Amino acid sequence: PEAEEPVRKLFTDSQADSWLRAQAAACLLHHFGTKYQHDVIGFASFNSHEIRDLLFRQLVSPPHARVSGVDATVVRMGFWLMFEELAKNEDRFAHRSVGGSYYGAFLSANALGAYLGEGFTPDYKLPKYQGERGRELWYRETAENALTWWLKKKERYAN
Repeated sequence: PEAEEPVRKLFTDSQADSWLRAQAAACLLHHFGTKYQHDVIGFASFNSHEIRDLLFRQLVSPPHARVSGVDATVVRMGFWLMFEELAKNEDRFAHRSVGGSYYGAFLSANALGAYLGEGFTPDYKLPKYQGERGRELWYRETAENALTWWLKKKERYAN
């Protein structure tokens, strides 16, 4: 409790380094549950992909999610992150003729699946998911399953 005020001041200090503010935001979420959630989401929305990802992971973490429940804004943030990862992957392929990995999109999809109580990840024990190519297929299909879910249910999570 005595640390709340200095951490809150750091988080709200627009002159402070964004990464320090993000760490302060994560700390506030961890220790004070939903009290600062709206402010943290607002801060994340206007920051880099990396900061949004860090705070998204804190927002969907099981300890925080048990307190907050499913928040539509957090769901949208997770899909935003996943779309950015997919776009980066496509950009790498288009400009370098080298396929990127779906791992980044998988991480967001997997976190969203756990947060929403949905099973986006296929059974990794199936033979087609074995080996390096199989693992990449598993990442891609997890992201595809999340996208399919989003297309069917996104209206529930609209503003």
